[in-house]
Amino acid sequence: MSAAVSALTSRIRMLATALTVLGPLAAVAPGLDIFHGNIAGRRKVRRIKRRMRKHRDDVLILTEAYNARPYLKRWAERFGYELRQGTRGKHGPEGPDVAVLVRHGVEILDYQLVEMSKEWWGPFRFPHSLKKPRLVPVLRLRKAGVVYVVIGMHAPSGGPSGGVATRGRNAPAYEEYASHVRAQLAASLRGAAVGDGNAKGADLREHMMPADGRVSMASGVDGVVAKGLRVALRRLRSPFGMHGWFTARLTPA
Repeated sequence: MSAAVSALTSRIRMLATALTVLGPLAAVAPGLDIFHGNIAGRRKVRRIKRRMRKHRDDVLILTEAYNARPYLKRWAERFGYELRQGTRGKHGPEGPDVAVLVRHGVEILDYQLVEMSKEWWGPFRFPHSLKKPRLVPVLRLRKAGVVYVVIGMHAPSGGPSGGVATRGRNAPAYEEYASHVRAQLAASLRGAAVGDGNAKGADLREHMMPADGRVSMASGVDGVVAKGLRVALRRLRSPFGMHGWFTARLTPA
């Protein structure tokens, strides 16, 4: 018996030493569960209601949520979420683009809707319509004592080159957006931009990722740019569209 007690005591001492070195995060390893989806179109919006009812994502980041605000507001109240989204009245046509829903129990320490300065051009219309500068939702959240910076990402179309269809005209707007996201992540201890980067992974690594960050892609242009976090990505079936829906579990690195 004394040998068993001695062995157990030794293991407890080793664990205590490990926790002292690695810190309290090693003990609890909290994670933040984020869902992202492009919800352009009524069918996609209805699927978000099902998602909110069946799952308990900590955060939902929804892009192209232009006409979804009334539904999201109602469902947020029903399923226990806080909605953060710009409005057309205050921010113009692009205001409602990115909607962020945060589950009750995850504390919102700060929320900013940062407006870029450079206009950009839509890729699919001819003549191409000029768009107001992108809005970037930046949240500081706390779950289980751990603080995360979360950015709802929807970069201007075309990537760093500015886009073929737009004859490269979006390059300045994209660079401004990417630089802002990179600066936000670089200044944070743990942060992630989640959503539609409108660029391939290699471009996000070069233009948006901070020096000590990482990029995880769920589709050709959708994914996570993170710093100070491990990213466990799960690709989901994307309904009726080109963009990949996914979940990302973020844990302190």
